Amino acid sequence: FFDRYSQISIDRLIGSKNMKDLVEGLRDTEYYGPLSNLLDAGAQTLFDFNLALNLYYFSSIWREKKKIL
Repeated sequence: FFDRYSQISIDRLIGSKNMKDLVEGLRDTEYYGPLSNLLDAGAQTLFDFNLALNLYYFSSIWREKKKIL
């Protein structure tokens, strides 16, 4: 199910040894941009990655809302 409806390759992510590997595993997905920008910024925590994804989701939903309304 997941492989059919998602861009994410679980097999690629399972082998990740650190956050850099994990983000590289997301290269062909919509999540790569926000997370790779964070990696380039320097020291990060899990909270920073969570916040980056939350901001990405919020921005995406806001753009879609503007198209509909």
